[in-house]
Amino acid sequence: MNEYIQFGCGLCAPPGWRNFDVSPTLRLQRLPLIGSRLHGKNIPFFPANAEYGDIVEGLPVPFKSCRAVYCSHVLEHLALDDFRIALKNVYACLQDGGVFRFVVPDLEILARNYLGSPEADAS
Repeated sequence: MNEYIQFGCGLCAPPGWRNFDVSPTLRLQRLPLIGSRLHGKNIPFFPANAEYGDIVEGLPVPFKSCRAVYCSHVLEHLALDDFRIALKNVYACLQDGGVFRFVVPDLEILARNYLGSPEADAS
């Protein structure tokens, strides 16, 4: 059973988790003949346990199979319709009582920094 899932893992794919990313670079790196030729080309390599997967298209995990789902700085990059689909797909992955933890930018701090407000440093 896939107990712990992370999507949008980038180069951080902790052991014990099933880690997914939608990067085309990851897809190329997993191709048998092409992937080996990318070594030494100044391209960061994804960890061996990172898999190609798109939360909007649906991850290849069984329904209600996850105790926890995690993502960091992914959701804010999605269009609203895709965001809603992603949340539905996360919910479909989670077991009853499962946990979804996500990290998104703090809009208030970003706005204060943009406007040059002195309160921006108070947080």
